[in-house]
Amino acid sequence: MIKLTKINNVIVEPIKLPQPPKNVKGSELFNQLNANILVCAPKNSGKTVVFKIIDECTNKQTNVLIFCATVHNDHSWLEIQKDLDKRGITFMPFTFIYDDKANVLEAFIQSLQVQPNENSKPLILTNNTVAEKSSKKEVAPDYLIIFDDLSNELKDQSINSNFVQR
Repeated sequence: MIKLTKINNVIVEPIKLPQPPKNVKGSELFNQLNANILVCAPKNSGKTVVFKIIDECTNKQTNVLIFCATVHNDHSWLEIQKDLDKRGITFMPFTFIYDDKANVLEAFIQSLQVQPNENSKPLILTNNTVAEKSSKKEVAPDYLIIFDDLSNELKDQSINSNFVQR
């Protein structure tokens, strides 16, 4: 049996964590703003789910990075890219994680770690432009990173370490 003894008058309170935003775009699917999501599906069925996630959880401030070997010739990916373009959502398709022996994904993650100074404003980096972040009614992730048909490249240790560290 445990015996309790009061040793002082100090009151210990739980840590007050910031409340997640209540207006997360796509909260019907995922209730976290920056969730890590794995979609594992048999051939010819996964992109329908990916399309639904993109449609429900992104807005014009979201940048979609697509790492897919068949992003330029798969009919589903071409339709997804048309939809993103029509909705004014910036997307950057990459056929490989490595481009001329440089790790594109690692370079992207390192670019996000640059610490802004006190006078800088939040920015969204895109392929060709830099746009100031605007206030929005529904919050959506700044970035959505999608991997498809890259099974060999995803086995690379540097890819795993980039995601484990974050």
